[in-house]
Amino acid sequence: MERVSEAAACGPSSGCYTYQVSRHSADMLHSLNQQRKNGGRFCDVLLRVGDESFPAHRAVLAACSEYFESVFSAQLGD
Repeated sequence: MERVSEAAACGPSSGCYTYQVSRHSADMLHSLNQQRKNGGRFCDVLLRVGDESFPAHRAVLAACSEYFESVFSAQLGD
């Protein structure tokens, strides 16, 4: 559900508003998964398990796994 409300810190006369989408995170993950499933669109890493390969988004893997964050950070020289 989308909601627009006046931002508390801005005050009524400032014209500042907040825009809140309660399903944003779910919609974003759905979109990333659809991109992955549709030919690996915007994917930047390929995971291989046995004889199978899976396109993936490096940022999603790093955000969900300390292991992948460590691996990708090491590749960047962090």
